[in-house]
Amino acid sequence: FWNLRSIMVNKSFNAWGVVFNGSMTESNDYFEPRVWGKKFIRPIWTNCRTWFSSNYQKRIAVDAGIGYVFVERDNWWEWNYDAEVRFRVSDRLFIIPKWDQSFQNNSEGFAVEFRKPSESLDGIIFGNRNRKTSTSTLGIDYTMTNRIGLTFRLRHYNSKIDYNYFYELLENGRLSRLDDYTGLDENGISYYDINYNAFTIDMFFRWVFLPGSELNLVWKNSIFTTDSDVAENYWNTLNNTLKNGPTNSFSLKLIYWLDTLSLRKKAI
Repeated sequence: FWNLRSIMVNKSFNAWGVVFNGSMTESNDYFEPRVWGKKFIRPIWTNCRTWFSSNYQKRIAVDAGIGYVFVERDNWWEWNYDAEVRFRVSDRLFIIPKWDQSFQNNSEGFAVEFRKPSESLDGIIFGNRNRKTSTSTLGIDYTMTNRIGLTFRLRHYNSKIDYNYFYELLENGRLSRLDDYTGLDENGISYYDINYNAFTIDMFFRWVFLPGSELNLVWKNSIFTTDSDVAENYWNTLNNTLKNGPTNSFSLKLIYWLDTLSLRKKAI
């Protein structure tokens, strides 16, 4: 693997840079086949990314980036982008929304059966697929005092995988296309296509009541959904996810630092 980076900062404390990394040769992946002793030969790839970050001392700061991945295998290509805005409402309150998306086109990977197929094949099945992943987050940091603070994180993760055709993994780690295997059931629904969603909320309250001692109260809210409707748009997907009942959990943790030296002095 190789990696090259270049970073520039001007007098306004705005920064930008470029990143180049990748692999010089094909590599053996022993995890992707999900079977001990098997391997999948990954192609040579090159990643190019550029990013910009404005001055964090300003009340509004922006982070943004875009990248493209060149993959030396058939029509496999990938690209991604992200954007984050930091609002400093006051010296105590920060609001940070972020959005990022990544796209994989004609990528190759292990085909996970998300439903039980009516027909089965011997061997390890891989798929040529398109994958779109979207992640939106909202972060809020509020400092009440130098000892009390509140952190809030809302996150929605959506990943859609749409398969084009399938392969069988050979002993040498290469793939052989299965022209007769469609991956569909009798109703024309894919066994493998998936629209996966994870909607989570994490809220963390921290009170440092003594040096080295603190009280933590944590609230976690989560919703997880899975279906095969990969053609559904993002906002309909989010709306359908929120209709499902959430799971809530609360935890309370007390950390107390005990100075044994002070106790020993008192005992004496």
